[in-house]
Amino acid sequence: MKSRAEKKKVIEQLSQSFSELTSLVMVDYQGLKSGEMDELRKSLRDNNVDFYVVKNSLMKIAAKDTGIEAMGANFKGPMSIAISKDSPIDPAKWLFEFSKEHKALEILGGYLDGKVLSIEEVKALALLPDLDGMRSKLLSVLNGVASKFVRLVNAYKESQENVAE
Repeated sequence: MKSRAEKKKVIEQLSQSFSELTSLVMVDYQGLKSGEMDELRKSLRDNNVDFYVVKNSLMKIAAKDTGIEAMGANFKGPMSIAISKDSPIDPAKWLFEFSKEHKALEILGGYLDGKVLSIEEVKALALLPDLDGMRSKLLSVLNGVASKFVRLVNAYKESQENVAE
């Protein structure tokens, strides 16, 4: 059992993470083997996602003054949380990918922009392309429009030249 000072330190660390988060995803990790849990932690760490396994009572206390009080009701049963300070998509994306291969990992919900997310909403978030993917799609759309415009101008120019002859 942790001492009061250790619990206070955990609460302070969680409070800081909660106040800086971009998104949060809750998962039930029961049934994962220790090697799988290590693999999950490494995968998340490599993608700048913090992963916490903490008593729910400590999470509720940490959530009180950080703007995610609404999540407190969801902190029940054995669960852990993944927090991103950078990307709103990364925790959902990496946990969703990991859960495809490891059926024991179950997504329970999430939090984004002041809204508690359902399991379906977290999965929909996970299926969105990352920022680079969105930029690529935008550029391809813009490039397609520009290409069509150039072809249209060239066709008009050629039709004017044919009329002049």
